[in-house]
Amino acid sequence: MMSVLLNRRQHLRAIALMLAGLLGAMMLPQPAAAQLFPCNGDGPGQRMVGMDNSTTPPTPLCQAVGSGQAPQPAAPIVLYGSLAWHRDADDVWVATGYSTKGQDQATIDACNAVMGGGCTAIGEWSNSYVSVVRDQNGGLFAGWGTTSRGSKKDASRECDKENVIPCLPIGTYWTEKYRARGPKTAAETRKRYAALAWLKEAEGYDRRAWIASGHVDGPAAKAKAVAGCQAANGGRECIAMPAVGNGFIQTYNLPSAGTHGDANASETTLERARKAALTQCEKSKAKCTLQQAYDSRVPGLFVHDFISGAAIAASESAPR
Repeated sequence: MMSVLLNRRQHLRAIALMLAGLLGAMMLPQPAAAQLFPCNGDGPGQRMVGMDNSTTPPTPLCQAVGSGQAPQPAAPIVLYGSLAWHRDADDVWVATGYSTKGQDQATIDACNAVMGGGCTAIGEWSNSYVSVVRDQNGGLFAGWGTTSRGSKKDASRECDKENVIPCLPIGTYWTEKYRARGPKTAAETRKRYAALAWLKEAEGYDRRAWIASGHVDGPAAKAKAVAGCQAANGGRECIAMPAVGNGFIQTYNLPSAGTHGDANASETTLERARKAALTQCEKSKAKCTLQQAYDSRVPGLFVHDFISGAAIAASESAPR
């Protein structure tokens, strides 16, 4: 009888301990939406928060680290850039690193304040790069990219199509760096143009060319060169080459081609003009002789003689 009572008491005690363990587990503080699971203690991605006393021995209980509702991700930071230019300016006006969209007009206004009007913008861009390059006649091309290298390649892709040598990089602008820059006066950026004209071959080309330089726009330089050519040739038809702004016209000759070997190359520096001329000679697979170079910023109307390789007359300043 004593044995039966003892077994019954042990059984009741075991039940009481189990209920106490369950109650203790239920009383543990639970974070909202937390899920507890048996574990071996703290570890990667989990933290021990209590014990399950209903088991023998008691079992550690863990909670996943970072459980519950995740915080909302921060809104991405968007920074903008704007760029304005003018066809008769050899540089650009840029603003980058601003967080409020709609600054194009301010950049255009900065350009117009220097150039007196006629400025346009390429359009705002964000969180990326814009590069600007200059072609052989002084024209500007812009390219976009998510990397500096990508924007340079994009700008050069179009510019290089018509250029004898690779276009000249003049700047790369990143939206994530604050910057406001541009020419302050027209004197430091307004181009001066030069153009070369000569008689059409059918009109009796006589191996002379007229170079008009120092003009405020390309059409004026071309008109002046054509007028000089026609005045010296009894009104016969003359044609003009594309005008170069803030650059040089390099004359040269391919001796093996005779009268058909008279040619010229334009570029924005004297060194580049010479390189462009030599590159064109290489493409023709013929040796050539570099002759006189003419600076578009030196005003005058010059007559170039391809036979002697130099200017034979000048109305104003001498060429370089």
